[in-house]
Amino acid sequence: MRFNDALIGGVLLALAIAVFLSARTLPAVPGQQYGAAVFPMLIACGLGGCGLVLTVAGLRHWEGAVTPAPWMRSPAAWGRLALTLFLVLFYIVAAEPLGFVPVAFVLLFALIVILGGRWWVAALVAAVVTVIVAKSFGTLLLVPLPRGLLWL
Repeated sequence: MRFNDALIGGVLLALAIAVFLSARTLPAVPGQQYGAAVFPMLIACGLGGCGLVLTVAGLRHWEGAVTPAPWMRSPAAWGRLALTLFLVLFYIVAAEPLGFVPVAFVLLFALIVILGGRWWVAALVAAVVTVIVAKSFGTLLLVPLPRGLLWL
């Protein structure tokens, strides 16, 4: 699905106006010409300029607000999308009772196979990535990952 540039430009323009108006309320720094509001207001001006350019370009080449992408005509693509969403829900439900390592392995393996990878490559990549993520987040970054069945 493709959104027309005029829609995206309008959203950026509205965001720029909101940031600009919000930045004006920031307090001034005593004794200085430039306060805390200068940088956010400059960013808002740049964002507003980009939004304006996108809006004008989108209105010049208007083909409708939303154009469906070619993949949206394929039932197999919708099935892969639904299965991906199901796997995310599976992680949310199963990670705590089963643990991060087995659930992440199953999730990665399934996603790689769904996207057309060979099963042995999927198993190898899922195992390596799961171990790297578990070690880096669990040991190096000290993020508590669900332990589940592995640490009973």
